[in-house]
Amino acid sequence: MVNVSDVWYWHAAKLCSVDEYVVKTATLRMKHDYPHSAASKVANVNIELVLEAVQRTAVDVGSWINVIGYVERRKEEGIFVQAVAVWDAGNVDLDAYERAVEKRKQL
Repeated sequence: MVNVSDVWYWHAAKLCSVDEYVVKTATLRMKHDYPHSAASKVANVNIELVLEAVQRTAVDVGSWINVIGYVERRKEEGIFVQAVAVWDAGNVDLDAYERAVEKRKQL
């Protein structure tokens, strides 16, 4: 588990929704409005290393996907991740997922 200074809570695989796909840089802009009381966080996920294996539907806006990757430190502001694996999250029960995250934070 990687904890990025309370800005973005990452698990081994972080569940996110595709907000935008930038074809030129093979970058997914991922967003999950959670916690609801905080401003939305956006992660810039570079999928260049796994581009050939990523299904086309995974880059559609609104798709929920799982991402395994490492957080890159950069001078510019934001969250940047180099993906090493990306796959469809399937049918997501978002309420159950958010409750599970809250429970895990309390441990």
